[in-house]
Amino acid sequence: MADARIDDLEADATGLAPAAAARVHPHARLALAVLLVCAGYYGAGIVAFALRLEHGGISDIWLPHGVLLAALMLTPPRRWWLYLVALLPVHLHLASHFQGPVPLAVMLIHFAGNAAQAMLGAMVVQRLIGAPPRLDAFRPMTVFLVLGVILPVAAAAALVAGLFVLTGWVDDFALAWHQRTLAGICGAVALTPLIVQTAAGGTAAIRAVTRQRHLEFAALTIGVLALVLPGLEGEGGLASQQALLFAPLPLLLWSAVRFGPGGLSLHLLFVTLAALAATKAGHGPFVGASAAESVLSVQAFLLSVSVPLLLLAALVAERNRSGTALRESEERLRLALAAGRMGAWDWDLRRNTVTWSKEHFAIMGLPPFGVVPSQDVWASCVHPDDRPRADAAMEKAIAERNEYRCEYRVVWPDGALRWAEARAEPIYDESGRCVRVMGLIVDITDRKRAEEALQASEERYREVVESQTELVCRYLPDTTLTFVNEAYCRFFGRRREELIGRRFVELIPDSARPAALDHIASLVTQPRVCTIEHEVLLADGTIGWQQWVDSAVVASDGCVTELQGIGRDITDRKRAEDANQRLAHASRLAVMGELTASIAHEINQPLGAILSNADAAELLLEADPGRLDEVRRILADIRKDDLRASQVIRRMRALLGKRALERQPLDLNEVTSGVLQLLGADAARRGVALETDLAPGLPAVHGDRVHLQQVLLNLLLNGMEAMADTPAPQRRLAVRTARSDSGVEVAVTDSGPGIPPERLPRLFDSFFTTKQDGMGLGLSIARSIVEAHGGRIWAENRADGGATLRFALSAESPA
Repeated sequence: MADARIDDLEADATGLAPAAAARVHPHARLALAVLLVCAGYYGAGIVAFALRLEHGGISDIWLPHGVLLAALMLTPPRRWWLYLVALLPVHLHLASHFQGPVPLAVMLIHFAGNAAQAMLGAMVVQRLIGAPPRLDAFRPMTVFLVLGVILPVAAAAALVAGLFVLTGWVDDFALAWHQRTLAGICGAVALTPLIVQTAAGGTAAIRAVTRQRHLEFAALTIGVLALVLPGLEGEGGLASQQALLFAPLPLLLWSAVRFGPGGLSLHLLFVTLAALAATKAGHGPFVGASAAESVLSVQAFLLSVSVPLLLLAALVAERNRSGTALRESEERLRLALAAGRMGAWDWDLRRNTVTWSKEHFAIMGLPPFGVVPSQDVWASCVHPDDRPRADAAMEKAIAERNEYRCEYRVVWPDGALRWAEARAEPIYDESGRCVRVMGLIVDITDRKRAEEALQASEERYREVVESQTELVCRYLPDTTLTFVNEAYCRFFGRRREELIGRRFVELIPDSARPAALDHIASLVTQPRVCTIEHEVLLADGTIGWQQWVDSAVVASDGCVTELQGIGRDITDRKRAEDANQRLAHASRLAVMGELTASIAHEINQPLGAILSNADAAELLLEADPGRLDEVRRILADIRKDDLRASQVIRRMRALLGKRALERQPLDLNEVTSGVLQLLGADAARRGVALETDLAPGLPAVHGDRVHLQQVLLNLLLNGMEAMADTPAPQRRLAVRTARSDSGVEVAVTDSGPGIPPERLPRLFDSFFTTKQDGMGLGLSIARSIVEAHGGRIWAENRADGGATLRFALSAESPA
C-alpha cells in the first residue's frame, strides 16, 4: 500500500491532471518524474553555486541535497538507483562547470557523500514516519529534522571530509566537515519540506483550497517579498538592510500558523535566497569581516529561524487537525444520538423536578414539550406491569450507589407498545444524600423485535437441523459433543443421551485420530471454515468414511469456545474412488503392455552398447595396458548407457505401481517431457514425428505425477493410433503447453482423419470406443483423473484435418 501511494505521488508530481495521468503509461510517468528531479537538481545547483560567497569554493547552502532528499523520501527504495544513476552526470556537469578543474575522483566522492546522506535520511524517515511521509505533525517534523537531515548530513560530511584529506584535496578536516555539514543541512531545511508537502498534498489539494485562502496566501507572499527585496538591493542604508533580519519574522509566523509547513517552506525559501544574495552583494546584516564569518552568519540565521518555525508550523497543523477531528466527532455523535432515538433526562430530587430533551418526549409518544415532565407523567407512560420493576431498580441504584439501568415497555397514547432502556448515574451531595439523577433513554423497540425474531429463528433453526438428513454436531475444542441432531444419532446407532458429553474421537479409528485432532487444533488457533474427510466406526463395526465442513464459534474475547460440524456419509464415494484407482492401475498395465516392444528396444540399446564397450575395453587392455585415456572414455560411455537404461526402468516402475492420488506442486512441462521420452521409441516404430511446443515459465499445478503421466500417455497413444491409416510422411503428433485463464493447458494434436461429429459428445464416456479391439476405458479414465484434479478435458476437430484433445488444470493450490 505504501509503494502504491508513493507511485501516486510520482504521478502527481509530474503536474498532470488525474484523468490525464491515468492515461499515461507508468514507465512514462516514472521517466517524467526522474527528468523533473534531474531538472530540479540542476536548477538548485545553479542557484547554490551562484549564491556562494567565495568563488571556486563549495556552496554555502547546497540546495541540490534538498531536492535529492525529497525525491528519495517520496520514492520506493527499489527505484532509488534510477534517480542516482540519472543524477550522476548532472552532478558531474555542475561540479566541472562551476568549480573549475576538479579531479574526477573528488567529484565522485562528493556525489557519493550526497547520495549516502540522502539515502540514509530517506530510509530513516520512511521507516519512522511512514511512506509517503507527511511533515504536518510535530513528531514527524522532529524526526525529519534530527534523524533525516542533521545526523545523516553530519555523518556523510565527516566521511567525505576524511576522504578529501586522505586524497590531499583539503588540509583542514574540521573546516571541510563544518562547511559541508551546514551547507547540506541548510539546503535540506530550505527546500525539502516544500517539495514533500506539495507532493503529499498534490495538485488536488491546492485546487480544493478556497479562493479566500488563495488570496490570503498571495498577499502574504507579496508582503514577504516586499520586505526582503529592499535588503537585497541594498537600498535605504542600514535600517532597510536590518529589515531582512527582523521584518519578515511576523509574516513567517503568520505563514506557519495559517498555512503549515508547506506554505512556510516557500516563504522561508524566499527569505533564504534574499539573505544569501544580499550577503554576496556585500550588504545586509550578515556581512562579516571575512567570507567565512559571513557564511556562518547566514547559515546560523537560516537554521535559527527555519527550525523553530517549521516545528511550530507542524505543531499548529497537528492541533488544527485534532480540533477538526474533535468537531467532526461531536457532530457524528449528535447525528448518532438522533439516529438512535436517544433522549436525555434530569431528575432533581431536592426540588422534585424533571427535565426531558426533545427526543425523550418522542420516545414516550408525547409531542415535544407538550406537557410538563414529571415522575407522574413518566409513570403514566410506562406499562403497569413494568412500573414496579423500574421503581425498584431506581431505589436499588440510589441505595447501592450503582448505575441505574432498566428496560421497560412504553404505552403510547394511541395504544402502540414500544420498548425503552433507561440508564443513569445518581449524584450525591457532601452528606451522602442523592440529590440528582441524570441519564439517557433509548428506544430499543427494534432491538427487542430483533431479539424476538432471533429467538423464533433459533427455534426454526433447531427444527430444520433436526429434520436434516446431513449430520450436524457441536463440540468443545477437546472434541466433547455438546449437540447432535437426529441424523447424527441414526448414523451411529446411538441415542442422543449416549452421545452428548462423549468425545467424538472415540467414534473414529485409532489410525485416523491424529489427523482429526490436528485439524481441530488448527481451527482453534486459526478460526475459519475448513473441510476434512476421515474414517469412522460404523454402527455394524465396519469402517466407513465421512466428510465434515467444520467452523469455529468465536466468543467476544476472540477465543474459540465451540466448534460446529456439518457432515455426510461418503463411504460409497470413497469405495468408488478406490473401483477407479484399481481401474486406472489396470489401464496403466495395459498401456505398458502395448509399449512392451518399444520399451524392450529402449533397454536393449543401452545394454548392447554396454556389452560392446566392455568387450572393447577388455581387448584394449590386453593389447596395450597403457591406453588408460581410451579406457576412461569407454567407462564414461558405459555409465551413460547404464543411466539411460535405469531411467527407462524407473519410469516403468512409477507407472506400473499401484497408488492413491497424491498431490504435489508439479511442472507440467517436466511431466510432458518425461512421457515423450518414454514414447519416443514407440513413435519412431509407428513412423510418427513428435513435435513439441512447451511454453516457458508455466505456473506450477498441484497434482499427482503418475496419474497425469497416465493422462498424457492415453492421449498420445490415442493420437498415434488415430493416424494408423495416415501416410507415413504425414503422421505428425504435436504436444503443446500454454497458460490458460486459470492455470495451464495441455493440447495433443494429430494429423489423422478426425473424430466423427456424432461421436464427439461420447468420446470420454466409459466403454465407448472407436477401435475394434478397444475397451473404451483409456479416455474415460483420463477424464476421471483430470476431474479429480479439479480440471476439465475436451476434444475438437481441426479445420485442416486431424483432432486436438486438450485438458486444463488450475494453478491454484487446493484448499
